[in-house]
Amino acid sequence: MKGWHVTESDSQGAIIQQILSEVELHLGGIYTLVTDELVGIDSHVEEVMTLLNSSSSIGKVVGIHGMGGLGKTTLSKVVYNKICTQFERFCFLEDVRETLTNSEGALSLQNKLISSILKKDNHQVSNVSEGINMIKERVCKHKVLIVIDDIDGRFEFDKIIGNLGDFSFDSRFMFTTRYKRALDFFPNCKLYEIGEMSHPLSLQLFSKHAFGMDSPPMEDVAISEEFVKVAAGLPLALKVIGSLLFRRERKFWEEKLIELQGIPSTTENKVQERLKISYNELSHNEKQIFLDIACFFVGTHKDLIYYMWSGCDFYPESGITTLIHISLMKLDEGNHFWMHDHIKDLGRAIVREEDIQHPYNRSRIWSTDDALDMFRNAKVKIFVNGLMIFVDVKSREHEKELKSVDFKDLLGLRYLEVRYGSIMGDFSQVLPNLCSLRLPHCESIPSDIYMKKLVVLDLKECNVKDNWRGWNRIKVNSISSLVFFMYQLRAHTK
Repeated sequence: MKGWHVTESDSQGAIIQQILSEVELHLGGIYTLVTDELVGIDSHVEEVMTLLNSSSSIGKVVGIHGMGGLGKTTLSKVVYNKICTQFERFCFLEDVRETLTNSEGALSLQNKLISSILKKDNHQVSNVSEGINMIKERVCKHKVLIVIDDIDGRFEFDKIIGNLGDFSFDSRFMFTTRYKRALDFFPNCKLYEIGEMSHPLSLQLFSKHAFGMDSPPMEDVAISEEFVKVAAGLPLALKVIGSLLFRRERKFWEEKLIELQGIPSTTENKVQERLKISYNELSHNEKQIFLDIACFFVGTHKDLIYYMWSGCDFYPESGITTLIHISLMKLDEGNHFWMHDHIKDLGRAIVREEDIQHPYNRSRIWSTDDALDMFRNAKVKIFVNGLMIFVDVKSREHEKELKSVDFKDLLGLRYLEVRYGSIMGDFSQVLPNLCSLRLPHCESIPSDIYMKKLVVLDLKECNVKDNWRGWNRIKVNSISSLVFFMYQLRAHTK
């Protein structure tokens, strides 16, 4: 720590704490990247860094654009890792497009930015206007590096982050997007388009996953070249297809090649179509786990969900191992589920195809609008086995209410998550197959929950008091089936 001044009055403990805080500040945001994700990335990194290193005061924004599956996020993380310590503070905002589908998405992005830059979790804001003011007063004064990953037309910088001109001239911003027009908001944005991978690099990446080496064995060169051709220079497709073929017999390779070659080159969503051949090889249980993750659990800790899958006899240990082996998902360093956007989109597209026009006839509903429409219009919903509802905290009280009668036809439901709602009525005779119930931040919850098959109960930050009658049912039931219970009183609850 060059230049660190210590006086005789400084205690040893305080000095150590300051040093640790400084080290954490500069290392806490570094991303660990798998080596094989970096094939052919060096030239892209150099060009983006050149754009970012511009001394021009109007050149503080760089936008990386290109179709999905080309490695935009990986490229931005590599650049971020290389240069973040040149800045006083830095932040990487991931999955912005997905985050903004949530009614509280903008507020969530603001709080992540503020806590990352100020390095204090207690600097949380309660509304977007407050967030913009705090960013202007507390964040803009620092020399910052901010990466905003996967934006689309819904991302409005000035309504979430504030005025770009308020940031110091030596701050830098980097955006990634599939939609070049999403960068039109920034008139001085320097654009960098990432294209398909070259043939030699495609063969190298494919070989890493199909053979565990940088090039194919001589006897497999010809068929490998054919797979590289149908992957069309898409790194994600090369990785997933190669992983699927790893240590499989020749006949399997030949059949999969024919299947891939049958996908029209003009298919609008050619990435998903190529990825789907891996999904088709999964067992029934593995497909259920894959679809659950894609629809509900990206970013969720594995332990919370493993118990539910075990309770449903899905055998999650072997299922997750298979999904990781064929590159359909990962577990990050904190054991949270991670999927590439295209793979998550594939899973959700498969569920939508169960009934294009009527969401209530699908196996999983993750859209709050679809769920509330199902309840309000008394739609038949016997097919639904997973349901997620994020109630808008700004809703009127009666609009937050979900009654037991709404759930009476959900006979196959095994996963239910409701946030910020009020759950009313008698639930002793409904949801007979429910395995996992998560009600974080709910204002009211019933005391007579049917618990015969329930293995996960999450009541974090619920408005539940010590005299809640449901405690007795939990104590009795926990002896038999309830194996994962999360409970945390609100700070004001007594």
